[in-house]
Amino acid sequence: MNITMNDSEDPQALLPESLIDAEVDIDALEASAWQERYLLSWIGQQRLVIPSQWVSEIIVVERTRILPLPFYDSMLLGVVHHEGQIVPLITLWTQPQFAQAQRLRETLSAVRLGAAVGELAGVGLVVDQINGTLTHAQLTQLQETSASMPVQLFQPEAISPRIWHPQTSL
Repeated sequence: MNITMNDSEDPQALLPESLIDAEVDIDALEASAWQERYLLSWIGQQRLVIPSQWVSEIIVVERTRILPLPFYDSMLLGVVHHEGQIVPLITLWTQPQFAQAQRLRETLSAVRLGAAVGELAGVGLVVDQINGTLTHAQLTQLQETSASMPVQLFQPEAISPRIWHPQTSL
């Protein structure tokens, strides 16, 4: 069905009357829908979900733009200048050889955390792949149907405060 409209026609005339007078708080609808979503990503063979209200943005970083910080914990890949700010890049790989493999890629994907995460706001979590978003119901279903490959919820407490301190070698 094609609907054509002359410039002189009122666009509201094409809508049902119940929609014209309805007062809908679009911001509230979008906020509640957004808070119920999770960003699905991969780190190696591990699926990681991050509540969408914790995500500020997703950035793609060229390896050559990363300034390494050699005297810091291996979880801290380095820092990058992004939109006028310095963004620390953190890997959640616990084994140094896998963190090193991330450093060798030409580009890295990072989930930049927002103010809702407190002290970690502005930090970029480096992930191998970003697959999209899930609703809470989809996340629950995914957890129930894939016991062999569990889904891990990102926990800000997993980032040790010691990564922000230079490491001394003996």
